Amino acid sequence: MLFWYVLAFLLLVLFIIGYFADEKYNKWLAMLSIFIITFVSAFRFMIGVDYSEYADLYTYVGTDTSVYPEYSFRFLSEVLRNLNFNYQMLFVVYALISSWFIWETLKYFFDSYREILFAIFIFVITPSIGYWESMNTVRQFAASTIILYASRYVIERNWYKFLIFWGIASSLHYSALMMGVLYFIPVHYTTKRYVFMLPILGMLLYIIHIDGIVYGFLDILQRGASYALAANNKSIGPGILLCFVYIWLAKTSDIKQNFLCMMIGYDLLLYIAFANMTIRDRLVYYFAAFRFIMLAKIMLSFRGNTIVKLFTYLVVCSILLLFWGNVIESRADGFKHTTEHRESATNLNYEFNFQLYK
Repeated sequence: MLFWYVLAFLLLVLFIIGYFADEKYNKWLAMLSIFIITFVSAFRFMIGVDYSEYADLYTYVGTDTSVYPEYSFRFLSEVLRNLNFNYQMLFVVYALISSWFIWETLKYFFDSYREILFAIFIFVITPSIGYWESMNTVRQFAASTIILYASRYVIERNWYKFLIFWGIASSLHYSALMMGVLYFIPVHYTTKRYVFMLPILGMLLYIIHIDGIVYGFLDILQRGASYALAANNKSIGPGILLCFVYIWLAKTSDIKQNFLCMMIGYDLLLYIAFANMTIRDRLVYYFAAFRFIMLAKIMLSFRGNTIVKLFTYLVVCSILLLFWGNVIESRADGFKHTTEHRESATNLNYEFNFQLYK
């Protein structure tokens, strides 16, 4: 676990340096930060829930068309194998895809490279859909970063560009298909009352057992059994975050910020409505991906002089970092007791793997 704390501390140091540096230097600091997390993710060995499974899938996927990964995964694996790469190159490619779309998304939602530096640090220590999750649900995380990027076209009402990137995201992970509805969310008419009503709607759907309807649909798709268990994560984190959003929304009329507020609102709606289903994690995933952006935005809006704001950042980030470390260790420990034990899911000791060729 020491490696991950050192990584977070290094990124925090880069932010502190950038906090007092000129903007012309912050671009390079921000690029260094995104490079570091990309490098760590790309060349990790036996880290993440999906790592060991992907390493196995890579060897035979493409020869058996009945296996579940999307065509894009089978095609990528086939190309890399023909080029004589081993399975590690697969993680390099997904890390590059995810990092590029995150970088472009941050440049859209934040006004300076100093803010981007801070957002990258928050991304790393976010315990939900953040950096650590990119090593667990590799394909879906990559798809979620493309949806993050495509959200700009929802705000700008550019349907054909949104359609292109939505299609690309869906090709990486079929669950992204449901995000086609994102374009029809009324982002230009956001109000405090509207956002606050979303979790209330989630409660109503929970009361009328919307999960039963979804189970029936999944049975038609022959996927009901895989999502029949109750969700094992009952965290109220999204609810706490929404409280901040609710207060913050009353102070802004910026459409980008309003859009982020709505994403957290829908995040909480789904989180509550499907609280008893493991499929909740799939449904919430793409909305929850906006959490770290919103959290960074909220913290950057703190008022005070330079030293007071920096001290506030450090205190809040220290709390988040401790919570993040506890979540990671708890999840790794939990996987030790599952029936489908994967060694990579329980491993927190970092090791590089630079062997890209067979």
